[in-house]
Amino acid sequence: MWKKLIWGRLNAPDTWEVALSSVGSRGTLARGGDKREAWQRLLAENKLGALALLRNLRNMRDAGVEEGLVLSALRSMSTARVLPFRFLAAARYAPQWRRRSSRPC
Repeated sequence: MWKKLIWGRLNAPDTWEVALSSVGSRGTLARGGDKREAWQRLLAENKLGALALLRNLRNMRDAGVEEGLVLSALRSMSTARVLPFRFLAAARYAPQWRRRSSRPC
């Protein structure tokens, strides 16, 4: 792994940070997509953990992500290691999904 890093051959992981860091100031990805497409792909491929999902609800709303996809991810996320105040913070900043989800956020 160190040799790959030194020689510049280490592949970037497929995380939400990496996926969205290639978005330009106009909201378009270098590969021709946009933020909405990046979020929808990450949600469909189940690449977001519970904290990343909760912390980015407002960003997903602002990008125009399909509501059904977000609600599905909220219902299926594992909440075993999520502290209650995370749900309260998510409800404060993205209240539109709080009322429609069966989860406590």
